[in-house]
Amino acid sequence: MRAYERCPYMYHLRYTERIRTPSTAAQLLGRAVHTVIEDYYKQKRSGGAAMGTETAFDVLDDALDAMLHELDDAGREEAEEMRELGYDLVEYYVEEVAPHIRPHLIEKRFSFNVPGVDVPIVGYVDLVDQEGTVIDHKTSASPFPEDYLAQDVQLLTYSLGYNALRSGARQRPGQLPLIHMLPPVRLDILIKGDEITYQRLDFRYAQEHVDRYVERVNAVAAGIRAADFRPFWQIREPDPAVCNYCDFNSVCEYRLPPAAEPEDDSGEANADVPELK
Repeated sequence: MRAYERCPYMYHLRYTERIRTPSTAAQLLGRAVHTVIEDYYKQKRSGGAAMGTETAFDVLDDALDAMLHELDDAGREEAEEMRELGYDLVEYYVEEVAPHIRPHLIEKRFSFNVPGVDVPIVGYVDLVDQEGTVIDHKTSASPFPEDYLAQDVQLLTYSLGYNALRSGARQRPGQLPLIHMLPPVRLDILIKGDEITYQRLDFRYAQEHVDRYVERVNAVAAGIRAADFRPFWQIREPDPAVCNYCDFNSVCEYRLPPAAEPEDDSGEANADVPELK
């Protein structure tokens, strides 16, 4: 859903054409840290002793080593350089964040239906604590905007998914919960830098967020069914930054140039961006 909203043509390349793009060292590091967090809470949930820092380092190493084959030589070299950063992230999380969370569910699969859409939303919620708060984790090079959770769809999807798990057969297909039943969400962000810092965002959704979510899901579903895969700049105001950060930047024939081209003597821009046929 986020991919389609960002750029329908990017969605087309990834999910229709199924073009694979190389992983980056940063992506692998994020996945390895996620593996440590998942294993930490599974061990804690089972009643065993809390995972120590050295054990967490071993889990990180095993996870990262198992993924290095996804990188080229330059990427593997970069990943090795980032390994120390991984240790710092894991150490900070295990010692400063994780001890204060009491896990209830870890990596639990959910499925629910959105009114107007005839296929289910399916996914896995990372973590739910004993108080019923849905928690997700991110690593980032900079802090997230304070209103991030009001705009993003991931944590709202997880909140709806966890509610579907709790409700079971009581929730009829295509029926979303009353807003007061929707679990709160929390996003824990480890911010990379010379020193690791931590940002926590907490949020409770209102009816307006759920209504907007239903509209967005229906709009995405309608666009996909209609095979409307125009590049984003044919739909809304062009922003070259979208292309700069796209995984398909090097292979997409509809990517925008990195900056506006200078005008010629006729006053017309020289940018040569093809129309999608």
